[in-house]
Amino acid sequence: MTNRKICRCLVVVVAAVLGLCSCCRADVERGKRPEASRITSRYTLYENIRYGVRSHRVPPTDPASDRLLDIYIPRGEQPAEGWPIVVYIHGGGFCGGAKVDTWGIHPMLPALTERGYAVVAINYYLRGKYHPIEGYPIEQEMGHGLPKDGKFHPERRKYLEAASADAVRALRWMVRNGEAYGLNLDKVALCGGSAGAMTALHTAYVRNPEWIDVDVVLNMWGGLEDVSVIEADMPALFTLHGEVDNVISVEYGKALHRRAEEVGLPAVLHIMEGKGHAQGAYATQTYLDEFLEFFEEQTQNI
Repeated sequence: MTNRKICRCLVVVVAAVLGLCSCCRADVERGKRPEASRITSRYTLYENIRYGVRSHRVPPTDPASDRLLDIYIPRGEQPAEGWPIVVYIHGGGFCGGAKVDTWGIHPMLPALTERGYAVVAINYYLRGKYHPIEGYPIEQEMGHGLPKDGKFHPERRKYLEAASADAVRALRWMVRNGEAYGLNLDKVALCGGSAGAMTALHTAYVRNPEWIDVDVVLNMWGGLEDVSVIEADMPALFTLHGEVDNVISVEYGKALHRRAEEVGLPAVLHIMEGKGHAQGAYATQTYLDEFLEFFEEQTQNI
């Protein structure tokens, strides 16, 4: 048993003990599959599952900032080892977007479920909605190349930390409850676009949780503050970035790939010629199959 699997087992045990002695976690689903919200020809949807207690910072009128997730299970016979998982983190500049709108999982969702991948799409705390950086939008900070001092704006770093903390909560929920949904926790990809990609990168390479086997990060037009944190034993990296992206510069994608090559981390970089920011439909049509092949290569010995 690998160290990550041992840690995963400990997470399940500790979570169960805490659940017995902590009534404040009573609203977090544990190991029970609810009734499906919707069944289509492509997937079965379990919607608005609570993966953590609602933060006191989030009003009930803002579900986009609440700790909720959706699970899309492919139709058809479940593999013996369970469905491989793509965890999708939406974009929106840490101040907008949600798991189900145009910044969310679409149009990638049907393409993933048709190919036999379960999708877990999360909402997370949108700190930027409540603590805006006046006069300094993300495109001004990140749209013109890498920062000269190598650092994000302190408040933007707080946005990222808050989003990543919720991503980790969602992953813990998956460890505790994934079996009930037929999920294969040995085959996990973190995927995001823009701010969601920044969150996926931070979660995988800065937080780097030892209790779950994240195999691959699909980074779509995101960036990492300090690429030197990436090491050879971390999740493999597949990056898509628009050549003329003026919101998050393509230099962020190049820096990530250079670091991966330096340390020997399996990595792919596609710079999309003539494309700008947030090219979800084009990326799905052009690169999704290659990404899934890359994902399978990283997990073929599991």
